[in-house]
Formats: sequence, C-alpha cells, structure tokens
Amino acid sequence: MNTGKKELKLNSKVDLSFLDDLKFINSLKMLKEDKKVELKAKLSHIITILESSKTCELSIPISLFENSLSALELVVRYLHDEHNLSFAQIAQLINRSQKNIWLSYQRSLNKHREKLQISESDYSIPVSRFANLRLSMLENTVCYLHEVCNLNFSKIAAVLHRNQKTVWTVYSRVKKKSNE
Repeated sequence: MNTGKKELKLNSKVDLSFLDDLKFINSLKMLKEDKKVELKAKLSHIITILESSKTCELSIPISLFENSLSALELVVRYLHDEHNLSFAQIAQLINRSQKNIWLSYQRSLNKHREKLQISESDYSIPVSRFANLRLSMLENTVCYLHEVCNLNFSKIAAVLHRNQKTVWTVYSRVKKKSNE
C-alpha cells in the first residue's frame, strides 16, 4: 500500500567512501527536517556519526602556500574552488563573517587569476584549526605545523615560503596570546 510518503531504505552493505562530501550531510539534514519522510533509521543518529567522522574533515594542503596569496585568501579560494563550498559554508567552517570570506575571495582573484596549483604535500591542516579567532590564519598554520607536526622553524619557513625570522616571530606571538 502506497501512502504517498517517501521511504529511505538503508542497506547494511552501503559504500560510505563518498561521505566526505558536505552536501550529502546537508541533504540528510534536509530529509530529517521534512515531516513527510519516514525513515527506517534515525537520521539524527546517522548525521551525528557522519559529522564526527574523520572522513568529513576537510584539510588544506601545505603546498598551497607556494602562492603569493595570504593564508585567508588561500583557504577561502581552495574551499570555494576545489570543494565547491559556498561563502556561507566557508564562513561557518572557519568562524569568520560571510562578507570577509567574499572579500578575501575577490582579493585572491585580483591577485591570482589562474587556478590554484595544488601539488603533493606531506602535511595538511584541518580546516577546523582556522576557526580560532584569537589567532590569525598564519598564526594558526605555524602553530599547527610546529606543535602538531613537530616541524622546526626552518622547515616551516621553507614549506610556507617565508623567512625563518618571520615564522619565529609569528610563533612567539602565538605563545604570548596563549599566555594572556
């Protein structure tokens, strides 16, 4: 008997390799909110599992820093162009205003019209690290590379294409801010 309601049947052998796409999670959230849909599994439980899964964590390859753009411009451009995220989604991910994200994207286009060159990289930074507003994008990057990846300042300087003294200064600022 067809009641006119949609049903989602979940197979126990579902290939979940595509789940790093945030659009899929957003689609599940929309299904959950739709009162006409009966589900055989609780969507809220599925969404919670997917959101906490490592496969959903976006990361920024360090090789991006070879470009002449600022850290914020690189992150915004990468997430918008490579992962097709909207400015609103990017703003939410990195805890910045949508206007600031849009302006950074426009500035990046003015400075560098070509598509970003992404090469193989030994290191990548989770996007969630950039949500800390107490630190600048560069400070978050240097802090992550030094404290989590255990890179010394000369290696960080080489990877980020910055002067070693600049990297040391940025990290010392991070330390001062964390002591406040």
